[in-house]
Amino acid sequence: MAQVGLLGLLGLLAYTRQYLLTQDNRQLLAQLDDGREQLRRSGLLDQLTGLPNRAGLADLFAGAASARPPAATTVLCLRPNRPHLLDGLDQDGSDAAILELAERITRCLRPGDRLARIAESTFAVLVAGDTDVAAEIGREVMLAVEAPVHTGHRRLHLSLAAGIAAGGVHHDGDRDHDGASAVQQAMIALHTVADAPAGIAIFTAQMLQQHAERLDLSQAVTRCLRTSPADTIGVLFEP
Repeated sequence: MAQVGLLGLLGLLAYTRQYLLTQDNRQLLAQLDDGREQLRRSGLLDQLTGLPNRAGLADLFAGAASARPPAATTVLCLRPNRPHLLDGLDQDGSDAAILELAERITRCLRPGDRLARIAESTFAVLVAGDTDVAAEIGREVMLAVEAPVHTGHRRLHLSLAAGIAAGGVHHDGDRDHDGASAVQQAMIALHTVADAPAGIAIFTAQMLQQHAERLDLSQAVTRCLRTSPADTIGVLFEP
């Protein structure tokens, strides 16, 4: 009987040891998964604002596109009309201005809208709605930014320009799962704001054609400057 009892105790100890090892392994795996997720998230977030960066915006867009039914989304890009004002600040002042802009934009958003910082002074909003909703948000943000932005010892008077594009499809008709096409279109619209009422431009196919023509002209001028003697190039101006 004593021998049987000893064997049973040894078996129980072995089982307990195996159970503890299994639990330890599970905890290690969970920690590894958490670490991977933290690394993944750190690559999707802007380090200054904590907002999604361009990659993070693509991740959000993919989530909206995979919903059933797919959620209606629009991209609203926002940028100061005079970004050189931010360039003239020191690092602390520039950071303070960006953080203040991010806060003011956030206050104008609705549940379901998501803000991202996709460039130094450029923000993008993934709007849960159509272009009319995005334009209304753009107007609210512009009003919110009319008050001076505090950057330490200075106050900046900034105004924003807005470019809007509907998400969903690429130029060739394929599904725009990561929002890359919509962001590009909104940025193209942003470059035409000077010709748009109230500083808000909504992307059209004509803008894409004009953008392609400007790129072709820019490349042609660059090639000419690189290959032609300086005295063969003249600048003409017709007011």
